Amino acid sequence: MISIHAHFDGKVTVPHDPVDLPRDRDLIVRIEPADSAPAEPESSLSWLAENSVDGPATPDDLAHRHDHYLYGSRKRED
Repeated sequence: MISIHAHFDGKVTVPHDPVDLPRDRDLIVRIEPADSAPAEPESSLSWLAENSVDGPATPDDLAHRHDHYLYGSRKRED
């Protein structure tokens, strides 16, 4: 996902800077007013703390065999 700053001239939305978007392709555009301060991005550690689980739902070897759990690849034996 990308974010751009733009303005609406009454007919079309005009980006403030050049954008590299695919031509002739449908896009979903979300409009938000720019007068509010942009939200601070959430840190990775905050996200992990809020979304972590305790107990059997988290395998003990998650860090070592993350490819297996994310992509279904064979478990590494090393």
